Amino acid sequence: MLAGAGTGRSAPRRCEGAGTLETLESVRVSKTSVLTNLLQMLLAILLGNVVYFLLLPHLPPAARHHRFQLDLGTIVDFWFCLVIYGLIRTVRKWQ
Repeated sequence: MLAGAGTGRSAPRRCEGAGTLETLESVRVSKTSVLTNLLQMLLAILLGNVVYFLLLPHLPPAARHHRFQLDLGTIVDFWFCLVIYGLIRTVRKWQ
């Protein structure tokens, strides 16, 4: 029988790279934090795309995205979203 099975307690598990034992309870994430992260990511994607499309006429032709292609424009758009996500996370940590 597994350690902790049927007792309502979770068995300790080894964290990768940490070298310490943790219980599964300490690894669980609340629904509120998951929802918060999801909303932050959604906001970053929306704002990143708004910034990208506002700057699109001023970008060099190579940095413009073409439909249904993976090109430099896709990477530039992703970079805008990533920067805005980083700004959102930084502001949230300062609060």
